[in-house]
Amino acid sequence: MDETSVFEYKNNNLIARVTLADFPQAVTVVKDYLTSRLIPEAERAENPIEYIDRLLKSLPPREAAKINIEREILLRGSSIKNTTKASPLIADIPVEPKYCGKIIDITKGNRSSNIVVMENLKYGTIKGKGTIQVFFENSTGDDTRPLYLMQYDGLFKNAAEAGFSTQRDTLDEQIATFKHDDTYFQSNVKEAMSSFEYPELKLVLQFLWGNNLPEDIQRQLVQ
Repeated sequence: MDETSVFEYKNNNLIARVTLADFPQAVTVVKDYLTSRLIPEAERAENPIEYIDRLLKSLPPREAAKINIEREILLRGSSIKNTTKASPLIADIPVEPKYCGKIIDITKGNRSSNIVVMENLKYGTIKGKGTIQVFFENSTGDDTRPLYLMQYDGLFKNAAEAGFSTQRDTLDEQIATFKHDDTYFQSNVKEAMSSFEYPELKLVLQFLWGNNLPEDIQRQLVQ
């Protein structure tokens, strides 16, 4: 991998400026990560009862008892529809360094709450390189920002594992700040991510705090 091929976090966007030789691998890193955020094909074939049974068994009993089953079934239906549409769109993103603009809904839930916008450009500001830009947006306000921080973090980790240089800039600071700020998300975690399947909330909480979940959030999960 050329050392000048770099993934950067800039203005709340991921921007990869890579040599043309490294461009296909850089696009593949992004495509593979976005695909990993979709519902696997085997799970799409589950009937609603199978999904709910698997979900409830994955949770502590007191937490499982508070799951709104009807709501989760409805959200799962929306998630599968979104994944079914998104999967071929991601697969069709060309790895060649030519213009490609994609707006893809990867929401695991409803209300278009997790939209990825990706552009591939040949050249850009530096001749001889291609540019990839990725950012996430939604229609539900800023309360779900930790989901996007998690996804940027995942993209950068995958890029580093693939051998690319990474410049995370303010990403780690934003993650740390969000964990400690008194925000609506912290005081209303279920409501803040109410347009998402419950496992998405659990994934975000694991990303932010790992096994050290604050006591007030633990209480919210069983209320």
